[in-house]
Amino acid sequence: MYPATQIMRHKDSVNYSFEPDIIHDVFGHQACLLIPEVNQVHHKCGLASIVSEPHERELLSAIFWFTFEVGLCWDEEDPTQRKLLGGSLLSGITDSEIAMDPKTPLTPLNPDLSRLLYSDI
Repeated sequence: MYPATQIMRHKDSVNYSFEPDIIHDVFGHQACLLIPEVNQVHHKCGLASIVSEPHERELLSAIFWFTFEVGLCWDEEDPTQRKLLGGSLLSGITDSEIAMDPKTPLTPLNPDLSRLLYSDI
C-alpha cells in the first residue's frame, strides 16, 4: 500500500504542480517503488528517520530530496545516458525534457554531506 494525495493538478499547470498531486505520486514515486532496490532504500530511509536526531533527519531529508525528488542517475553501461530518478522530474513533462537534455549541466551530489541541508532548499 502506498498513500497518495487525492489532489489533481489543474489543466493550466499540467507540466508542473507546486504541490504534490496524484500525478506526482503515481507516476513520480509509485513507478520507482516497483524497483525492489529503490523500494528498500525508501523503507530504510523511513526507518532511519524514526530513530534519528533532528540534525540527522535534516541531512536525511536533503539526501532524499536530491535523489528521490529531483535526482538523476547514470546508466552503468553507458555513463553518458541519464536516467530519471526523482519524482518531481518523472511527473513533469517539461522538467523531464530539461533533465534529459545533454546540454543541461548537471552537478553531482556533493560528497561533503555535512554541508547539505534540507532547510536550504
